[in-house]
Formats: sequence, C-alpha cells, structure tokens
Amino acid sequence: LPSFPGGIKHLLLFLFVLYGWYVTGSKLYYHDKNYLILIFFNCLYITILFFTTKVSVINYFIGFVFTYLFSFIFILSSNTKNSTKNLFNLFKSLIFIFLPLSFITVLASLITGYQINTNYIGVFRELGAFGTVLNISSILCLVLFLKTNNRKYIILAGVFSIIIFLTIMKKSILSNCIIWFIYLFSKGSIKQKIFQSLIFLSIFTLAIFFMRNQLIENITKNIDYVSDAGDEHVRIAMYNAAFKIASDHFPFGAGTGTFGSLPSLYNGYSKVYYDYNIYLIEPLSPERVLEGEGHDLFDTFWPHIIGELGFLGTILFILLWFYPIFKAVIHYKNTSSKEIKELAFYVIS
Repeated sequence: LPSFPGGIKHLLLFLFVLYGWYVTGSKLYYHDKNYLILIFFNCLYITILFFTTKVSVINYFIGFVFTYLFSFIFILSSNTKNSTKNLFNLFKSLIFIFLPLSFITVLASLITGYQINTNYIGVFRELGAFGTVLNISSILCLVLFLKTNNRKYIILAGVFSIIIFLTIMKKSILSNCIIWFIYLFSKGSIKQKIFQSLIFLSIFTLAIFFMRNQLIENITKNIDYVSDAGDEHVRIAMYNAAFKIASDHFPFGAGTGTFGSLPSLYNGYSKVYYDYNIYLIEPLSPERVLEGEGHDLFDTFWPHIIGELGFLGTILFILLWFYPIFKAVIHYKNTSSKEIKELAFYVIS
C-alpha cells in the first residue's frame, strides 16, 4: 500500500467522529464539569510551558494538537447521539468480522509450520496490531455475554484468548488475563468470584505449561537482545532521555513538538535529540530519518509525554487520559441499569 504522511490516521479518525457528531444533530458541549476542569488545567499548563521552552510556534502547535487529539475526539464522541442498540449491533458486527480474519493467521501458521510470532501472515498491520484486535474481540464477546447470557459469546471469547496465547506475545497475553480478571470480578458473590478466579488460574497455568518452551525461547531472545543492546536499546534510550529532560527542566519538559513526536522532525531533526545523544543511536539517527529507511523515534509512547510535558505535565495528562475509566468505575458501582453496567465494563476493559 502507498505510504501515507504521519498523523493521517489520527486526522481521518477525527474527521470520521466529527462527521458522526454533525449528522446526528449533536451540539458541541460536554456536561462533565470535572473533565472540563482537567482540560482547562492541561491547556493552562501547555500555555505556561510554551514560554519556558525554545521551540517554534508551528512545531509547538502541531505537537499540542496531536498530543491532545484523543481528548477532542472524546468530547465529540461523548456528545454524539446514539442508542445502546446500535452500539451492541456494532459489537456483534466487529466480532464476526474479526473472527474469520483471525483464522487466516492461524491457518497460515498451520500450513507453513511456523509460529505466528516468528512468521506473521495476516490482514492486520503487524503482530502487535493483531494482538490488540484479539483483545478487543475478547472484550466485545464478554460484553455481549453479559448482555445476552448466550454461551456462544463466552466460547468465542475463549477462542480469541487461545489465539492470543498462540501468538506468544507476552504483553497481549498479560492484557488478556487482566480482561478476564475484570470480567470475573464484575459479577457474582465473593465465593463465586473466588471460584471463577481459581478456574481461570487453572486454565491459565495449563496453557502456560503447554506453551512453556515457546515462551521460554521468546523470553530468552528478549533478554539476549536487551543485554546486547544495553543503553542503546532504542526504547530504554528514549525512556532514559525522557527522564533526563524532565529532570533538567523540572517541573517542566522540553515542550510539545520536540521529542518522540511527529513535529519533532518537522523543519528538521529536533535539537533535543542532539542534546541528549539520541542521534548517536543508529535506529534513531538523523541519517535514518533523512534517507526514509524507517526509524524508531516514535516506537515508544510515554517518553514523548514525559520528555515534552515534564513531570507536572505528565501527571495532568494521565488524569485526562484515564478519566473515562474513573468515570466508568463510578457508573458501574452506582447504577442499577444492566446496560450501563455492561457498557461501563467495556470502557474499563
């Protein structure tokens, strides 16, 4: 496929949500006062940060837009008129789209004889994206099981979880376990929760036992790679630099558009990369960027936040980022509506 400019997927998502918001006759407001307060303090901080950093206005503005685009999308989505019936129909559609597409990868693995994690063949962008889709599918199945009590959905959730184990992706497996624990502790008495958790742990232990050789091999490769790369491991280097930036500019950061983000390469390679010796690491080097060979500057998300916003800004960002989960937990605990509980479970998961 042709290569699209960086950030185009974010922009298309924003325009798609904006269109949905517009055609439903929605108004641009958000009734949750606490969220608006968080936005105000984040914007105030970003304004103050601009006067403490040395970065061009255009880079800073682009950095701000892409860093906080999730919040703009959240506000538009929250004010888009919809029905729970439409949402649950969407969930069903996604499951029955993702299931056959996932089987393509499994069949390819069986035919070629290669493990999924060593020779990924499939329709999703890469192995990590495949793992994300599998976890989303597990969540959707569990939500629909909570709603309908139809056993086919709990079976499908199990199928998606088995495929996740076959990928041997540790973070995806851990994420899937967290999803199941949230589900197990979302219903029933304390005795039922303990009993369900014991059953899950038994199944999990059995799965680990059968996949132990592949998991050990995968973990060993990771350990060897980290040992060989040392401080030049691209992700470790980005985290180290991010914390140094945040410490040097305490409590601020280097400013949006300077580190680990798209505009840090707009109008040239950011000076911050030179200041903190990032340029010396080959996969992060300006040569790789200029030659268009592909680089790893954007491979790790949180260094971008820590380095650009600093410690104080990161705290404000995290509060905004996780606010929907806090709100969903409150709704789950306080509502008597079964549908609201099901959708709150979806948001939390």
